[in-house]
Amino acid sequence: MSLLIRRPPGIEPRRSASRGNTTDSLMQRIARRFMRWEVGLCLLIVIVIAGSSAASSDFLSPFNLETMALNATVLGFLALGVAPVIVTGDIDLSIASILALCGVVMAVLWQHGTNIWMAAGVAIILGGLLGLVNGLVVVMLELPSLAVTLGSMSVYTGIAFLILQGTAIIVPPSLTFRRRLFSWAREGCSAAISPSPRLSC
Repeated sequence: MSLLIRRPPGIEPRRSASRGNTTDSLMQRIARRFMRWEVGLCLLIVIVIAGSSAASSDFLSPFNLETMALNATVLGFLALGVAPVIVTGDIDLSIASILALCGVVMAVLWQHGTNIWMAAGVAIILGGLLGLVNGLVVVMLELPSLAVTLGSMSVYTGIAFLILQGTAIIVPPSLTFRRRLFSWAREGCSAAISPSPRLSC
């Protein structure tokens, strides 16, 4: 005795996925990857570099690249510090004032004969303490971070202004840490390449 199962009318049998459908889905996944905002940002950077290089021959000069790298380093460290705050849904408006106050303290210490590395360490510790003050006020007093950091921004900027008394701390170019650092790098690279003093990197 055989059992015969008939398919209801109007229902087509299920077909296996063809190679064409697999290729389409692969292309869609690749297209979604290239439509991400990171790819667009990288393309924008490439376009800006190409346009700036075409507009000025000095754009890719060593001095200009060094200046842009140093400026981007400062902004990058600031972004690393404020990113966790933004991720948690808060904001810190005083980060630039903290940078200014720490820079002033470091410059004053260096001007009075303190070792540059010790002065930098003091400035880093001071920045952490100032940020800790902001965080404790926000958490313990349950105040909005926008209002707290807006007030501390004025306080830190005022302290930096009081330390400077409206003047600027000028360091001779021959004593700047950046100049000495790059001088050490060139001397070390020249010595590593060849003992001849004529060869340099």
